[in-house]
Amino acid sequence: MSITRYVALTSVLMIGACESATAPTTQVQQLSSTDTQFLADQMDIMTSSLLDDIFSSSSLGPSLVTALSHQPVVWTHTFEKSRACHGGGTLTIAGSGTKTWDPEDRTYDVDLSGTKVREQCSHTRSDEFEDVVITLTGVAEWTNDRHYAESDPTGEWVTTWVGSWDWSKSTGTSGHCTYDIVKTIDTEANTKTLTGVMCGNEVNKTSTWKSE
Repeated sequence: MSITRYVALTSVLMIGACESATAPTTQVQQLSSTDTQFLADQMDIMTSSLLDDIFSSSSLGPSLVTALSHQPVVWTHTFEKSRACHGGGTLTIAGSGTKTWDPEDRTYDVDLSGTKVREQCSHTRSDEFEDVVITLTGVAEWTNDRHYAESDPTGEWVTTWVGSWDWSKSTGTSGHCTYDIVKTIDTEANTKTLTGVMCGNEVNKTSTWKSE
């Protein structure tokens, strides 16, 4: 081999070795199953609380309708409401609802849907070693239905959340992921079930809906 070819080949190998040694490696950060179950619970608590506030503070509630109307009524309601997250940032819910009152059967049904936006919404998860702050920014679509008979909750109430968020943890990791969660309230059995997938982890939890 000539000196010229030897030098050229050596240069190529050295460049390749340097590129291999210095090329950045991309690591996909993931939230743990513990993180996602915690976030699913927090999402349920905050979103449900906001919707309950909207429901109880407007003509969405069944008591006013049943008291004033003896004819079938179907109408819509729009709303938007924000709330501070536990560790800072905000959650904003906007949407509309279709309400149906049937005086003959004395049933009242509400179908809600809309969007929710998290802006630097932070939650603190405590464990035996340290407190971990998880901060979320993202947009989701949601639906919610409620049913009443004789002004009392009846049947199954179903809520869905489908969206994504950028997340960061106080431990220094961050990433982006999606979620698709369904909450089912069985008013007769008095149970609440969260099922679905969040950030690649399965969510499946059943608890008591209302305390006695």
